[in-house]
Amino acid sequence: MNNKIVVHLVEALGIGGIERLVATVATGLPVDKYQVQVWCAISGGSIADDLRAKGIEVRILGITSYYNPLSFLRLARMLRLVRPDIVHTHTYFVNTLGRIAAKLAGIPVILTHVHSTYWTYSKRNLFIEKILSRVTDRIICCSNAVKEFVVSHEGVETEKTITIYNGVQVRPGPLDRSAIRIKLGLDSTDFVIVTIGSLFAHKGHKYFIEALTRVKKNQRSIKYLIVGDGPLRETLHAYVRDSGLEHAVRFIGEKKDIGEFLVSADIYVQPSCAREGLGMSILEAMAYGKPVIATTIGGIPEAVDNGVTGLLVPPGDSAALAEALGVLLHDNSKRENLGREGAGRFALKFSADTFLHEIDSLYVDCLEQTKNHSRGKAIS
Repeated sequence: MNNKIVVHLVEALGIGGIERLVATVATGLPVDKYQVQVWCAISGGSIADDLRAKGIEVRILGITSYYNPLSFLRLARMLRLVRPDIVHTHTYFVNTLGRIAAKLAGIPVILTHVHSTYWTYSKRNLFIEKILSRVTDRIICCSNAVKEFVVSHEGVETEKTITIYNGVQVRPGPLDRSAIRIKLGLDSTDFVIVTIGSLFAHKGHKYFIEALTRVKKNQRSIKYLIVGDGPLRETLHAYVRDSGLEHAVRFIGEKKDIGEFLVSADIYVQPSCAREGLGMSILEAMAYGKPVIATTIGGIPEAVDNGVTGLLVPPGDSAALAEALGVLLHDNSKRENLGREGAGRFALKFSADTFLHEIDSLYVDCLEQTKNHSRGKAIS
């Protein structure tokens, strides 16, 4: 079988969960079946550089708007030249731009990936999603919660959707936790909490900082490491200062390699308060055997089984977060049990191998359906 050309369309390839997922697909699909390219509509980034170093073709298109019809025509012309068998799009802007251009270019299989429950979509956004679903072979949802959102809120036919859980490639290896803590400037007696994610309001960092103010009187030394960057960095810095937590909270910034932070952690916290498709960093924390405190937003409960692999609390509830933290702060056995169960659940449902197998199966199924459809038209 000739290698099938697959073009993944994204906005950019900086550091983030979607970007890491695209990199997993680009580097993990069988090379004897697929030739994967990644096209960035707007700009590149550090993950783009990594992919190029691994021999993956990455293109930067410099398209920043879909309001100009020429943007669709330009992308359609590029797709006609490459003639991919599959176009696989990610995020709203590129999902709109890419599907229209792919349809104009006559691409055999058009797939789109939905990574969260976008409750802030306007009526116009929802209408566009519903209309474009008609030219989409399958809509991949990263959790059942996202699938429910797509069907009930966007009005997409259930038959068009499929749930494929995110998968992450994590190889913890024989990392020396004590040495890593020394490297990060942490004491062996520190109780280390880690959150990984962009600094946007929907990630809920503010609520966990509030939770820390409720437990800071505890004599045990707590260090809260916030890995990520974003528009709320200065606002959160100010909030930490006003809360008197300068010595407890450290803003790490963006990091490609998050393994060291997870190895150093006693628990992982994901305080998302508005939306979350599944949470790539939650899965990575589980892979490292870390107990998780998270909220009941979106697809998180599909990964974190409350009381079994972690603790779940209502979104935006700093008191509940503080209570959950208090439980794990003082119970070493519970932390170990939750972490062990989480690692087992990760291996069963959320590994990169499982994710890649399901993506591969979907590609094969869609290509076969297209082939059968073409044969049917030829016969008729």
